[in-house]
Amino acid sequence: MQLLSLIAALSVLLFSVPTLAQTPRAERPTYAIGDKWIPPSGVFELIRIENDIYIFSGEGRREIRLNKDLGLVKAEGPTGLLEFHPSLPLEWPLEVGKKGSRQIEWQTLQSGFNRIYVNWEVESYEDVQVPAGSFKAFKIHYSFQVGPPGARQWRASKG
Repeated sequence: MQLLSLIAALSVLLFSVPTLAQTPRAERPTYAIGDKWIPPSGVFELIRIENDIYIFSGEGRREIRLNKDLGLVKAEGPTGLLEFHPSLPLEWPLEVGKKGSRQIEWQTLQSGFNRIYVNWEVESYEDVQVPAGSFKAFKIHYSFQVGPPGARQWRASKG
């Protein structure tokens, strides 16, 4: 459940004013030290950038690491750890209908690294309400599959 909440919270990073084209499109944003991110789970501040990894810190010793493409690398806090190698996939520019897949490994405090298959798709561009206000954002769905194609799947949403 924490994974679903975390992934949903990442959507705040993905809002962007689309260009004047007919379909919404967002180029990859960049962030600077001190920038704030306010997902439903609280306030996070960008405290450092190391090797193209954004490191955000939140209340209660929570930390979230995103790569330059805003793919989740690691989330850590008092209640646990979630880490992906390589990061959760996301390719820019974002456009409704864009999708991809990748085989990655993930780890929690309770387990070692496990191989999973991740599929993602930009499903819509819609209003999202967060503590900082209402913003237009791309809704991205991730599905996670353990084992070969056709095995059990989990579905999570950003947005």
